[in-house]
Amino acid sequence: MGIRPEDVKITPGDMAADGLAAGVCLTAEPLGSETLDTIDMAPDDLRVLHRETHVSLPEGSRTAVQTRAKARVHVFDTQSGTRLISAIDRDGAWHVTETADARARQECGL
Repeated sequence: MGIRPEDVKITPGDMAADGLAAGVCLTAEPLGSETLDTIDMAPDDLRVLHRETHVSLPEGSRTAVQTRAKARVHVFDTQSGTRLISAIDRDGAWHVTETADARARQECGL
């Protein structure tokens, strides 16, 4: 799955009970006006680019992760790297904008 870093929102603290995914900050890399955080989401790492100056994630801290409104998500075939599905978040519901074929939609549960 691919989500652009700017389409992800992070909130310090463990909010998994609120239905948000939770992880642990591995690195916080300042890039001038932005920060690139790497979050351990077990089994994979998630990289989040943010411009919020009020958000500070110390390494090792718990954080909640969610997609922003109108976020775009892409699902890729793990063998070939081919994009199977593209979807956009509209009002809390995912809507498919592109699909490789009907089989791909079925495999992704859409």
